[in-house]
Amino acid sequence: MSPLHNWLRTLLWSLPVLAAGAAGWAQSPGATPADPLPSAGATNAATTSGKPKIGVMKFEVSKALDPALSSLLYDVLTEQVVKSGRFIVVDWEQIDRVLQYVAKSQPNLSPEDARQQAVHQLGIQQLYLGSAAKLGTQYYLSVKVLNLDLSVAQVEKEAVDKEEQMVDAMASITAKLLGLPPPASRVLNPPAPSQPVTDPRSATRECPWTNSLGMRFVPVPGTRVLFCIWETRVKDYAAFASATERPLPKPDFFQGPTHPVVNVTWHEAALFCDWLTRKEQTEGLLGEEDHYRLPTDREWSAAVGLGDESGATPKDRDERIQGVYPWGREWPPPSWAGNYYGDADGFSNTAPVGSFRANAYGLFDMGGNVWEWCQDLYENGQPHRVLRGASWNNDDSRYLLSSNRNCNAPDVRLDLGGFRCVLECGSAATGDLK
Repeated sequence: MSPLHNWLRTLLWSLPVLAAGAAGWAQSPGATPADPLPSAGATNAATTSGKPKIGVMKFEVSKALDPALSSLLYDVLTEQVVKSGRFIVVDWEQIDRVLQYVAKSQPNLSPEDARQQAVHQLGIQQLYLGSAAKLGTQYYLSVKVLNLDLSVAQVEKEAVDKEEQMVDAMASITAKLLGLPPPASRVLNPPAPSQPVTDPRSATRECPWTNSLGMRFVPVPGTRVLFCIWETRVKDYAAFASATERPLPKPDFFQGPTHPVVNVTWHEAALFCDWLTRKEQTEGLLGEEDHYRLPTDREWSAAVGLGDESGATPKDRDERIQGVYPWGREWPPPSWAGNYYGDADGFSNTAPVGSFRANAYGLFDMGGNVWEWCQDLYENGQPHRVLRGASWNNDDSRYLLSSNRNCNAPDVRLDLGGFRCVLECGSAATGDLK
């Protein structure tokens, strides 16, 4: 753990919000200065846009909660701050890197002086620290805004009855910090199963199998594979990029670690699957016949809930079934259906995976967010590969059809395209996967 994390951990739990217990949490008033946040017109010599910089630290999550909640809550807070257009966000990894550089280059500095120098170099005016904990039967969420002298500028807190309500609570807290109206309700990713599944062949929708990267897999009826419940996330692909010394693709818009990775070619998606297979076979998590890959076009159709489709190729099956969408038959799509074009769903570009309702098989974002590469050629005799599911940039009813196919060259990068992995267990037949 870095010096910055040690300092922040000590500070976070020394303030009387969560450490005092549920009663202390409920009674601890937040500071309410006249201007707790830098105003939109504030200037900062370290910025070129005139917008103040704020540092957002990684969320502290108690052991009783799903560790993945830290990244998800961080994403919700950071995305809303960015979308407000009032601030430049400096993420916790950047702060940590600068702090380590300062500490290494000036080893005689105290941790306090090193911190002050790091935030000064980055031009940060305030720090956001978040924490989440379960105390008794309730779940507590807190965000503190700290000035550079460590004084508390603002504290916002909420308590909820269920873990799946914490995303809504985080969005509400951020809106309060920014002085914005309460956002629309969102859906939290499912909590980690209480009894971890060690054999992927034993996975069910209620008890997914979780791999070494925290990706969760469930069976889909009518297929021989387990589908990842999420599109491949930025943090999943980052592990691959780091291990293989390749650049991490980035779009021109903000993405947090739990957003779906974009700007990945079909070839790179396949390489990710091969790398992850070899990694987990070496680690003993997968058998010699088990392997990750992209879903076939027919497997993807099964996962989105389509019945048998006639046609020998994806081109032949393209839009053959009309009036059926990933959420059902109604039009226009309901607000919980997915991340499609426009801001009405709360997102201008990609959204953290699992921000919308899962389908009948427990899969998130089978419609919207990003187009997903599939294994198949669109038609015989040409190189284009299939993409399914539409994206954050689509709202035409044709593209939102469950039966719609898109296609593109396998070396194309799209900021509205990503991929989802499936796991094929070598010795499992269709009936073997529950």
